[in-house]
Amino acid sequence: MAKSGYPVVVYAEDTDILALLLYHWQSTMAAVFFKTDGKAKRGSAGKCIDIGAFQSHLGPEACSKVLALHAFGGCDTASAIFGHGRGKLFTRLASARELGHHVHILQQPQVTKDEVCDAGVALMVALYNGQPNDTLGQIRYRAYSKMVVAKGGTFVADRLPPTADAAMLHAMCAHLQAVFWASFGKTSLTPTQWGWHVEGGKMHPIFMQCQPGPPELMKVICCNCKSKQPCSSQLCTCRKHGMKCIAACGHCHGTDCDNTETVAPVLEDSDIEVDDEQMGALLIADSELDWIDEEDVVASGDFVFDLEITADIRLKVEDEEIC
Repeated sequence: MAKSGYPVVVYAEDTDILALLLYHWQSTMAAVFFKTDGKAKRGSAGKCIDIGAFQSHLGPEACSKVLALHAFGGCDTASAIFGHGRGKLFTRLASARELGHHVHILQQPQVTKDEVCDAGVALMVALYNGQPNDTLGQIRYRAYSKMVVAKGGTFVADRLPPTADAAMLHAMCAHLQAVFWASFGKTSLTPTQWGWHVEGGKMHPIFMQCQPGPPELMKVICCNCKSKQPCSSQLCTCRKHGMKCIAACGHCHGTDCDNTETVAPVLEDSDIEVDDEQMGALLIADSELDWIDEEDVVASGDFVFDLEITADIRLKVEDEEIC
């Protein structure tokens, strides 16, 4: 409809839609707006984002990378990266010129698996403040060493960078999704060749294919407590070494014991909000990541405003009304 000269308001709560609009909207189209509901529990009004103005503020280079970075930061088909909100991830990786080649590789359909894996590892190294010549293994070891010698000596495995193996598989899933979005689903890529496998007749992502650490280290950080109050005393191997229990622990699996890491609750997709004081914040987040207003990506909020829907056009897309 925008190509036909009719202004369009896309009414949605999922920021996958915002990323798609930022990537695909062209200046030859009519105005397109992305509208979100207000949240009564927070006393906030709904906002509407002018896609054309938002594109101008972000710049063409950033918008050309938005699909790859949105998928890489976590979406419905790719895991979120623990401790790295997508707003900050977008700001960090989109603004680094030396990383631009790696980001664009994730969106290109005609690239090899090795190119995608190398790009994913390079982006992950940069995200965890590594140098270009660093490996994820080196960064993991440094992070592990700092944790165990820090005051209290608490080790939280989730806060370590991913292994190179996990980063490569994550990059393949992000690549598949970014190409699917960029081509409107018209791609010949096969999921089972890009980080997915079939189990029980359903598609499942492959998270890891290698051990997360040396065998001797894995023996140290796993326990097998079976008492009435599991992992509550120094008899627990994890607690004895100042570590939190993790999924690899034999009985508690890091979730049902007295030695687990407290994780902030995950909010739903419907909790998307553009705050008046942070109108320029790019909310690239989804159900797998806490909804937060990230740091400002652009300097002005002119592209966000209140809007009363008066258009007569009403469409139905995936059970969401688009006015």
